[in-house]
Amino acid sequence: MFFHSILSSSQIVQQLKQLAIQFPDFTQLRFEGLSEEERSIYSLTLGRGNKTLICTGGVHGRESINPTVLVEMIKVYCDNYTTSPQQYPWNYLQTYKILFIPLLNPDGYEIALRGRSDSGAEIKNQPLAREWKYNARGVDINRNFPCQSYRKQDSSDRPFSAVESRILANIFQREASIGYIDFHSRGQEIFWYRAALDAAYNERQKKIAEALESVCHYRIGTPQDEQTDAYSGGNTVQYYSEQYRLPAITMETVPEEAEFPLSPHWLEITYEEIQKIPLCFIDCIHTSDISGNQKG
Repeated sequence: MFFHSILSSSQIVQQLKQLAIQFPDFTQLRFEGLSEEERSIYSLTLGRGNKTLICTGGVHGRESINPTVLVEMIKVYCDNYTTSPQQYPWNYLQTYKILFIPLLNPDGYEIALRGRSDSGAEIKNQPLAREWKYNARGVDINRNFPCQSYRKQDSSDRPFSAVESRILANIFQREASIGYIDFHSRGQEIFWYRAALDAAYNERQKKIAEALESVCHYRIGTPQDEQTDAYSGGNTVQYYSEQYRLPAITMETVPEEAEFPLSPHWLEITYEEIQKIPLCFIDCIHTSDISGNQKG
């Protein structure tokens, strides 16, 4: 696998569109909505099943490695499923689907890559644009979901104030999902524990985390790692877990010591580490006979 560079947000959209054209029989491209600065947010679903694993990247703007890696992952999955649809693990895509949203926060992503907002708005709360983790309005999408751990980040904050948060929540509601993986950076760590949920739920979560660890060799976080301060809640996986009582995992790629802006050096390394994670997750669900989405 060879990566040339980190893709721009428009290149990510272009490549998703090309994949949908190249593999029309088992992919579905869907326009999910517009960001604050009216960039298009797309999902690409791969597979023929009716049970969906949802995977997101680029929730935080500065975490620039995962969106490009997820696009490459989609390409490889499409190629392998085309040539070996009955072969394990690609045969799972006969029963299941994987819905990828490689880049949920294209505005923050472009601010971190290019150093400015399209609207010309001042970049607040960070000394450098390369550290920008928010959307174009300065909202941390990963602190914007209504769940038990949500805390107001400032006096004007409210759950679902970011259009990108609402887009993801709509996808959760729409899909007959079996679980959710949110790819973040940094730390090479797997977060699984949910303080708001019971021991049985967390026992299942830990088993999934252990299976994923055997594939990527990341550290498995502890319950104490899940919420490091009073303002670290209200995130994507906590909301999904509480809303649907289905498995939800955060994968933190790239070493903790990696500096922002993240070097393209980490693209190939990260791909090799996480390329099998979605299929391993599905294998856990399939072998443990966890049922489909309980909407509401």
